[in-house]
Amino acid sequence: MRLGYLGLLFLLAGQPAAAQSGFSGETMLLPIPDGFVEGFTNTDGAYTITEYVPEGESTEDWTRMLTVQLFRDANSMDVMEFLDALAASLAAACEGSESSLVAEGETSGLPTVQALFFCPGQEDGTEEEVFLAHAISGRDSLYVSQMAWRGAPSQEDLEWWSAFLRRMDVCDTRREDMLCPQ
Repeated sequence: MRLGYLGLLFLLAGQPAAAQSGFSGETMLLPIPDGFVEGFTNTDGAYTITEYVPEGESTEDWTRMLTVQLFRDANSMDVMEFLDALAASLAAACEGSESSLVAEGETSGLPTVQALFFCPGQEDGTEEEVFLAHAISGRDSLYVSQMAWRGAPSQEDLEWWSAFLRRMDVCDTRREDMLCPQ
């Protein structure tokens, strides 16, 4: 139940990545919240994942986790199909799981969706997990960010993180209508 991304992009605490250095082509922009640190990153071919946890926590022992994923060359992947596949994968792995669409629209003219997923605690001792996933289908890649909680988040947390994930954007140095910040 970890979705997320990072890639050729360097996300520095509290500041949009594009403001940090020059970019080429299509790039995801997402600030990393204060108090979160990188816990894990891996690139495997066209796929990159980076996980951020609160300071003092780890990717094995966490209460909240921000995950960022980049699927390069996935420009034909529909964001709704991606979230439907994620819901099906969760249903297969977690008995009693639920998912619901939170929002659907556009970001910088690109298709965007946000959905909420829930996995109840399991008999094997697996803790309850809730995550909010936000996906943008770019012209070159699919970009996904996710906030996960072990245990139920408060309504205030859900609203704050939903708004935070909607700040995710995509810029493209090749397009006049999507130029990256300087």
